[in-house]
Parts: sequence; C-alpha cells; structure tokens
Amino acid sequence: MALAVRTSGYAGRRSADSAADLMQRLTDTLKTWKYCIVSRRELMDLDAHMLRDIGLTDLQAQAEGNKPFWRA
Repeated sequence: MALAVRTSGYAGRRSADSAADLMQRLTDTLKTWKYCIVSRRELMDLDAHMLRDIGLTDLQAQAEGNKPFWRA
C-alpha cells in the first residue's frame, strides 16, 4: 500500500515564510544601521560641556562617531 504525502502546500508556505522572515531581518538591519548613522552624527555635534554631562570625553565621542555604521 502506497502512502500519499502532500508536501507542496507546506513547502510553498515555508518558502513564503522564509522570504517574509528574510525581508523582516533585512528591514530590521537597515533600520539599525540608520539609527547608528544618525546617533553617531548627533554625538559628533555635541560640545564638550554636553559630552561631560553624559560622561564622555571628546576622544571617546570621536572614536564612537568614527565607527562604521555596521559596527555596534
């Protein structure tokens, strides 16, 4: 007796879910990168007094601001 296995419906959903997951991860990554770019630019715009208020030196702020956007 042969057993019929239906996989096409499941496989189709699985690949659609994978594509949706991939798009969500890509979107999340791009949002994170944009946040890094914006926040580091804002950090570079702070004067010495404001940096002292948040506990950073000019050198620390410059080091953080010069990091590439993909680095945490």
